[in-house]
Amino acid sequence: MDIPGITKIRETYYYRPPQVDGARPRRVSLRTKSLTEAISRAAELQRTTGIAKSAGRLEGEVERYVTRRVDAGDYTRRTRQATESTLASFVKFSGNVLASAVTRETLEAWQVAMVADGKSSSTVATYLRRVQGFFSDLKRREVIVESPFARFRCPRIKSAHSVQFCTREQRDQLVANCVREDLLWVFMCGFYLGLRRIEMIEATPHWFRTPGVCEVSQTATFLPKDKERRVIHYGTTFAQFLSKYGLREPFMLRPDVDFGHAIYRYDPRRPFNNYVEEQGLAWVRTHTLRHTFATLHVTAGTPLTTVADWLGDSYEVTHRHY
Repeated sequence: MDIPGITKIRETYYYRPPQVDGARPRRVSLRTKSLTEAISRAAELQRTTGIAKSAGRLEGEVERYVTRRVDAGDYTRRTRQATESTLASFVKFSGNVLASAVTRETLEAWQVAMVADGKSSSTVATYLRRVQGFFSDLKRREVIVESPFARFRCPRIKSAHSVQFCTREQRDQLVANCVREDLLWVFMCGFYLGLRRIEMIEATPHWFRTPGVCEVSQTATFLPKDKERRVIHYGTTFAQFLSKYGLREPFMLRPDVDFGHAIYRYDPRRPFNNYVEEQGLAWVRTHTLRHTFATLHVTAGTPLTTVADWLGDSYEVTHRHY
């Protein structure tokens, strides 16, 4: 019996299932060095995989959904990983049933399970929104007649109304005492450009091609929020820092670190949290820097519409926070 997809790597046999609607599954270890056992196990995988990914079942539909979104350019690498993780969690909870078998009760039970697992209300709402988008796509393509969300009230993603920010003195303290180059980049981008953490990590020298301007725009690995490019004008303080720091390829922050399995190419949160704790400001987070940027500009008289443009947020959201 000959089964296509069986390969031998370092004495161990692996099996790659056939493509399904253009989606190529990952290679699976058969955990054997025996060709006979490998063929038997691959045959069983071939049978069960065919059932799992058949039309209408959640696992197969999720794979096809994500593939289409990636091909359409809707997802960055980070967005794809987050979406796949959320949908895989839902598939595991529901038992990979037919999509048409998912009901409001299924969603309610999953919501309760996530809360019991310790997830925050914001995280639960975000996960449900991602699954809602998936089912909306199934309905649009007529895989299901009605989305289970039609009878389910999806919680809103709440944004905090009380915004924490640093004073000028605290800002200057954190910058002046910082000896780590990677952390200094984070502080300068947050305090003087209002960048989000993912933007600090994904920033390329192309964003700084014009003196006095940071242009947050799409790259090969990054898609701005709402797909909108934005321009931030910076002053002498950041210009002097950038002159010393220099332009680095292919990324401004830790260009020596490439992408791995994690969502972030490089994550500065652990050293960041250790440093702010040493400085007696343990409550500060990377997003606090962005809040500080906006708050200090507003209190200095910068028009709210300008601050909103620099942040990449709507005027309504900026007005509510600042």
